[in-house]
Amino acid sequence: MQQFSLSANIEEGLGKGFKYIVTPNARDVAAGLIDGYRSGIHSFTVIGSYGTGKSSFLLALEKNLLGDDSVNLLNPHTLSTNGKFEVLKMVGDYKDLASLMRDKLQIDGPETNVLDNLREIYGRVKKQGKFLVIFIDEFGKVLEHAAKKNPEQELYFMQKLAEFVNVPTRQILLITTLHQNFSSYARKLTDVQKEEWTKVKGRFKELVFVEPVEQLLYLASKQLQSKNLKVEEYKNLTELCALVKNTKFASDAFAVDTAETLYPLEPFSAYVITRAIQRYGQNERSLFSFLHAKGNNSLSEYRQGFYGLANCYDYILQNFYSYLKDANADSMQWSSMQVALERVEGQEWESKSELLGAIIIVKTIGLLNLFGNSTFKMTREQIANYVRLVHGVDEGYHILKLLEQYKIIRFASYKLRYILFDGTDVNIEDEIRKAGLVVSRPVNYVDDIRSYCFKKIAPVRMCYFQKGTPRYFEYEIVEQGQDRIPVGDTDGYIQLVFSSKKDFIKDTLELSAECKNAVVFACFKNTDELVGHLYSIAKYNYILSKVLLDKSDYVAIGEVNNLLEYEKLLLNKALNDALFSYGNDVVWIFGGKEIEVKTFRMFNELLSYVCDTIYSKTPVMNNELFNRHKLSSSISSARVKYLLALLSHSNEAELGFAQDKFPPEKTIYYSLLKNTGLHQDGAFVSQPTNEGILPLWNACEEFLASTTTKARKISELIKILLARPYKLKQGFLDFWIPTYLYIKKQEYSLYGANGAYIP
Repeated sequence: MQQFSLSANIEEGLGKGFKYIVTPNARDVAAGLIDGYRSGIHSFTVIGSYGTGKSSFLLALEKNLLGDDSVNLLNPHTLSTNGKFEVLKMVGDYKDLASLMRDKLQIDGPETNVLDNLREIYGRVKKQGKFLVIFIDEFGKVLEHAAKKNPEQELYFMQKLAEFVNVPTRQILLITTLHQNFSSYARKLTDVQKEEWTKVKGRFKELVFVEPVEQLLYLASKQLQSKNLKVEEYKNLTELCALVKNTKFASDAFAVDTAETLYPLEPFSAYVITRAIQRYGQNERSLFSFLHAKGNNSLSEYRQGFYGLANCYDYILQNFYSYLKDANADSMQWSSMQVALERVEGQEWESKSELLGAIIIVKTIGLLNLFGNSTFKMTREQIANYVRLVHGVDEGYHILKLLEQYKIIRFASYKLRYILFDGTDVNIEDEIRKAGLVVSRPVNYVDDIRSYCFKKIAPVRMCYFQKGTPRYFEYEIVEQGQDRIPVGDTDGYIQLVFSSKKDFIKDTLELSAECKNAVVFACFKNTDELVGHLYSIAKYNYILSKVLLDKSDYVAIGEVNNLLEYEKLLLNKALNDALFSYGNDVVWIFGGKEIEVKTFRMFNELLSYVCDTIYSKTPVMNNELFNRHKLSSSISSARVKYLLALLSHSNEAELGFAQDKFPPEKTIYYSLLKNTGLHQDGAFVSQPTNEGILPLWNACEEFLASTTTKARKISELIKILLARPYKLKQGFLDFWIPTYLYIKKQEYSLYGANGAYIP
C-alpha cells in the first residue's frame, strides 16, 4: 500500500515523496509469486477489486527487484541468482493483446510476429545475465475486448504467450492484474468458447489481493494525526475497545493504540466505514478520500467528540446514495432503515432529546446489523452504553424500551441483538409459550434429526495427499448400526447411531467387529440438548401451520421463520459439538473397538486409518485430472487423444508428444506410463518400476492369468477394482483398463457377447 493517491499508473510510476507500506497481504502475494516460480509456474494473475492497490504493488515490486532498499516485498535473489532484472510494463486497453504488446515493443507493421520479437528481447536480456519480468496492468480490459470481438483468435494468442513464458527453464515472469476472476469475463460466450477460456485461465496462477479490514484501519491510522486525548475521552475509548471485542464486532487483535490513532473514529465506526467503502466504493481509494474529505459530514472537519455510527450513516447515505438506491444486495436493509426513521419521526416523544436519541439508536442498530458478522451479539445494556459513550445519549435504555413498544425495533433472541422491526399484532413470545403447552416433547426423533442435520460428506484429505485418490465418507443417521457396501463416489459411511436400547453400544461393537467395509459408528449416549432443539423446532412449525393463518402478516411469519432457521443451526452445531468434544456424549467405534475422537483432527486421522485398513491396495496415482469418479468433458476429450497416441505412437518416446508442450493427454501419459516406468524409450516393459502402482498391476495380472482356463468378462475386472481393497475411481479406470489391455494385447483374445472371436 502507498500513501494517499487517487490512482497509480505503472507506466507513469509512483509520484515523488510517496512511500509504499508493505502489508502482510502484499508480502503474501509476493511469496505466492516465488512459490509459483519454484514449482514451474511463470504466468500469474493478481486479482483484487477496484482500488485495492494492485498497481501500486506492481510499482513497489519493480522497485524491489531493481534494488531499492526502501521496499522489501521479497528477496530478488530467490528469483535470479545475480539479482539483475529488466522490467517491461504496459497498461491494458480495449484492444487485442497482440496489438497492445506491438505498440509497447514498438514493432512496425501488423505482420510482424509479436512472440518472435519477445523471444529476441528475452534472448538479449538473458545474454546480459538479467531476469525478464512483464507487467500487464488492467488486464481485464484486454479480456473484455477479447470476449466481445474475436475470442478464439485472441485466446489462442494468450495461450501461446503463456506457454512461451511457462517454459520451466526460462528466467521470465508474466504478472497481470484483474478486478475480478478470469472466468467472469466469459459470461456471454458460448459453452465451447467458455471451455477454451477455462483452458487459457489454467495457464495463469491466480493470486488474491485483498486487504483485511484490520490492515485498512492500520493504513488509515497512518493518515490521521495522533491527537492528545483528554483523560475522559481516553477512558471512553478504552471502554469502547473492550465493547467492540466483547460483542465480536471486531477481532480480538484490535488494539487501543490503533483506536487512539484513528480518533475521532471510534472502533465501531472505524470498522463500519471501512466495510462500507469496501462494499460500495473502491477500498483504500475511497477510504482515503473519506479521511481527507471536506464539508458536511466529513471526518476532517468534525469537532464534536467521537465520529460515531450515526455520523457514518449520514456520510454513507450522502456519498453512496445513487448506488444504495439501485438494486443491490443491501437495498432492502437501507430501505428498512429509512422506513424505521420515518416511523420514529411519526411517534409522540416527550422531548426533542428523546427524538434525537431514538434517531441515533435506529441508525446505530441498522448499521450494526448490516455490517456485523454472524457471530456479532449486543445486549440492551451494551447498546445503551454505546450511544452514551459515543453520542452522549444518557436515556438510551429508556428510549430502547419505547422503540420496542412502538414496534420499531425488536430484540431478536435468535441473534442475541436488536433488529429493525416492521411491526405485527402477534405477540410472538406469548405464542411460543402457548405452543409449548400443545406440542409434545419428541420421543422418536431419528427421522427429525435426519431431516434437519448433516446433509454433507467428509473428505479424507490425508489419503488424497498420500495416494492421489479422493475419498469421501457420507453421514447417515440411524437407529441402529448396519454394515453397508459403499458404492459410486462414496467410499465409506459415518453412521450416527441414536438408539433407546440399553445395550446398543455393545451391539454396535459386535457389528463393527464383523463389518468388512469402511463404516465408522458414532453412538450418542446423551441426546438431551438435541431433543431440546427439536422441541423448539416443533413449536415453531406448529405456530407457522396452526397459529399464523393470516398469510398477509409477513412480519410475524418472517420472524418465526428466522427463529426456526436459527434453531436448525443450533441443532447442527450441538450435533457437531457432541461429535468433536472432550465430553462423553459420543462413543466412536471402528473394527470392533472404541476409538478416541476428541477433535476434528483426530476425526480425520480416524478416517485416514479406516481408508488405509479397508483400501490397503489402492495404488498411488497423483493426477486430479482423471483420478475421480466422473470425468469432465475436457478430460474425456483428452482421453480420446491419449488413446489415439497410444495406438499410433506407442513405439515412439513419450508417445510422440511435443517436448515443449504439456496438454492434458501428455500429463496423463506421464502419470500412467512414464512415471510408473511402464513405457521407456518407446517400448513397454514387463512390469512397472514404480512400487506405488504395483498392487493394481498385480491385480490385473492375476485376473489375466485366471482367464487361461475360462473366458471372463472385462466387467468382472472392473468390479474387482471398484471394490475393496482397491476402490478405484471410475474416471481412473476409464484410462487404466484400455491402457493395460493394450500393453498386454499379445497375451489374450477377445470374444463378443455371443462367444464369437474378435480379431
